[in-house]
Amino acid sequence: MSGTCPMCGSPIPPPQGEAQIEAIIRAVCRRFCVDRNDLIGNRRHKTIAEARQIGMYIARRLTPMSLPEIGRAFRRDHTTVMQACRKLGSTDNPQLLAAIDSVLTLVGGTDPLRKAG
Repeated sequence: MSGTCPMCGSPIPPPQGEAQIEAIIRAVCRRFCVDRNDLIGNRRHKTIAEARQIGMYIARRLTPMSLPEIGRAFRRDHTTVMQACRKLGSTDNPQLLAAIDSVLTLVGGTDPLRKAG
């Protein structure tokens, strides 16, 4: 969550790595109205699984973290992160795209791989 310094007005860069992934997890929880423990837990309900996949996808796009690091943050294997990135990176589902955009807005980022329009 970037912004400006209240003292000098200079831009504050967005957080990187672990700090940013926590911001992503909070934004996903807020957007989907799910508890953090459910998001990183074992529940497989469609809403929670979809929110989790969106969080992993956004973490991969916005952070310098590796697949295993993102997987650990979500208590998942790196192959689960790969699958989420594959699925969401090629989706044309307008609801999923809107959900991704809304989480990106909450985090204050943009997906560098998505085309505008």
